[in-house]
Amino acid sequence: MEERRSPKPRKDNGLTPKKRPPALKPAEAEVVKKKRVVRLVEDDEDVEDIEVVRKKGPGGRSILVILGAASLVLLLVCGGGGGLMYLVFREPINGWLARLRPPKTPAAAVEALRSGDLVRRDQAIQYLQTANPEPPPGGEVGEALEPLLKDPDQQLQEIAALCLARWAVSENVPLLNRMLEYRSEKIKEACLDALIRIKDARAADALAKRMGNFFERDKVFHALQQMGPVAEPSVINYYFAGDMGLRDAARRLAQGYGTKKATLITQALADMKGTDPARRKNAVEWVSQALPEEAFRAEVAKALEPLVDDGTLWPADPVKALAAWATRDNVPTLVRALKIDRGNKGDVMNALARLKDERAIPALAERLADFFTGKQAADALQAFGPAAEKEVARYFHHQDNGVQQRARDLIKSYGTKDSVILAQTKLDLKATEGGRRKCAVEWLAQQTTVDEEVRPEMAAALVQILQNKDQDPFFRRELVLKALKLWATREQVPAILALLADTSSGFQADEMRASAMEILAATKDPRAPAALALFLATNQFHRPPRRWWRWAPWRKRSSPRCWVM
Repeated sequence: MEERRSPKPRKDNGLTPKKRPPALKPAEAEVVKKKRVVRLVEDDEDVEDIEVVRKKGPGGRSILVILGAASLVLLLVCGGGGGLMYLVFREPINGWLARLRPPKTPAAAVEALRSGDLVRRDQAIQYLQTANPEPPPGGEVGEALEPLLKDPDQQLQEIAALCLARWAVSENVPLLNRMLEYRSEKIKEACLDALIRIKDARAADALAKRMGNFFERDKVFHALQQMGPVAEPSVINYYFAGDMGLRDAARRLAQGYGTKKATLITQALADMKGTDPARRKNAVEWVSQALPEEAFRAEVAKALEPLVDDGTLWPADPVKALAAWATRDNVPTLVRALKIDRGNKGDVMNALARLKDERAIPALAERLADFFTGKQAADALQAFGPAAEKEVARYFHHQDNGVQQRARDLIKSYGTKDSVILAQTKLDLKATEGGRRKCAVEWLAQQTTVDEEVRPEMAAALVQILQNKDQDPFFRRELVLKALKLWATREQVPAILALLADTSSGFQADEMRASAMEILAATKDPRAPAALALFLATNQFHRPPRRWWRWAPWRKRSSPRCWVM
């Protein structure tokens, strides 16, 4: 027999009616409803499901009411307890809330920085980085940030420095000046911008000093240029600096500021009196090229006087500078400068001619004998006029023809009297220099008139030269005899007669005796005829040796000139 198989269960397509569960007892049904409500509330089901539960019986609505009342009681209890706790711990809670609240004013930021709280400090720094700078008076922001510049955290140092530069005021200028020494280029640039914005004279001092750094010079130059004339006193301090780049930058800035000449002269005076040789040299060089200001002439000249003997200032010339600024009080120093073997002597002589102080005349007269400056000395002495004639007359019989001519031209321009020249001639006849005596004798021999007051003295001086055979050779004695023809008196007859007794032979000796006869004839002394007659009777003119007699000029010799008697 075939085994019968059970039919396969059909799939539920929703059309097949379901069997109802058996009916529950009332107590069991109430328990089931409560469980469903609790599950719906815990699972946060939709309100529609809750409404479904409510519709199923009056018990669902009461559960919701109970739950709401319980929640209200719990809220009241918790709220009352929280309020009580707030009243007890109000201050700590407010402080904690304040820490979480960022500052909104610079004053609040300053307070946060000074509090020592790291959280508040960071919030204050963040505010200072982003807020529009409106620094309070007194530089409080900078003072509060200053301690952070010494913090071990390098990043915090840089942030604090940038904030300080951003909020800095004039009270923070000293701190900004120190911050310029930092290595960070970012910090230096921020400090420069702050100093330009503040435009404080104390900032100019630090900036001008930074111009000595080659790598920062351009940046600092533009910073000082934007600061304007407020930086002038600091910049002028480097107008005569030894560093050429620093000096040129300072001079360009001063030109842009329109610095007055009086300010530059004041700085030059300070540097000339200072101890820095480079500054002193540059100041002297500038002063020597500047046009003198009458208000500063005496002070500048006084500062230049000690530098005249300083040979370390080359190429600057303190002598030239002193010549331009000198007053009458500086004449002794200028006279001394003429004797120093350096400097421009022409400038000194022009200065002495401008001052016209008679104390300079002897020194200028000495320069007449100088080959290079004699012409300039003559021009300077020309400005003094007759006041210089006595000193110039000392060179009237100078052995150098150029010096002699310059002196005689000056004497002629002065209109000097003959008495002055004769007095100098008398002195020159007794001079130790043979050339000066010779020039004096020549001048006496060329005169056409004789001053009877000085004639005896001149004749006596000429005879003294004539009798000094060791120092005066024959050619000078001939010049003396030529002068004696005009200036001799009867007191000189014995000395002239002594020449006739000279037994020297030769052409010059014969010429000397012939000149002596002419002098005796000019004096018309009673003693002369007898002496001449005796000379002619006993002493004919000596003939030179035979070898000289054969020479043609000797044979043309004329007879003795004694007939003039």
